[in-house]
Amino acid sequence: MTRSARVTELLEAAVAIVAADGLRGLTHRAVDSRAGVPPGSTSYYFRTRQALLQGLAELIAEHEQRDIEQAEVSPELADAPMLRQAADLVAGVLVHWLGPARQRTRARLEIWLLAAERPEMREALGRVREHFLERSRLLLAGTGSAAPAENAQLVVAMIEGLTYDGVTRPVPEPPDRPTLRRVVEKILLAAAE
Repeated sequence: MTRSARVTELLEAAVAIVAADGLRGLTHRAVDSRAGVPPGSTSYYFRTRQALLQGLAELIAEHEQRDIEQAEVSPELADAPMLRQAADLVAGVLVHWLGPARQRTRARLEIWLLAAERPEMREALGRVREHFLERSRLLLAGTGSAAPAENAQLVVAMIEGLTYDGVTRPVPEPPDRPTLRRVVEKILLAAAE
């Protein structure tokens, strides 16, 4: 989706607000203040709170889709077995989501909770989940899983659990990729059986 720099700036401010204060802190006025724009700017682009939430969900979905698609295996694992490479890909995404993109990840989890009550909020983030599910299925198929589609559900659920755990616990420093890779490798090994 193409959006103006101003709209992106407002939505990034909204991410920061939701990460810090939860959805209860998300107001047009709070976004204006956080973005340092004149009062009423957010209302101009997003007439209702629902429109702002929808824009926020779409921005998060686009970033996360890009994170998944741009994931690469660490160069030192280029010749490693497929399972280890798959675990490294997932660990790389997790390190990003729990490190530099931690605020966005927290905002995504807040929106998912809201989406449980409001189906219209599920679409954008649901597309990302389906993409992640499909990528997991392909990774599992590449590792020889007997039931890659079924096991992909399990892998995604476990990765979401690691994400939730990583975001809700105070962490003095971002997780390291080798540690997460070992955890994800165990998950993939269990799912590949």
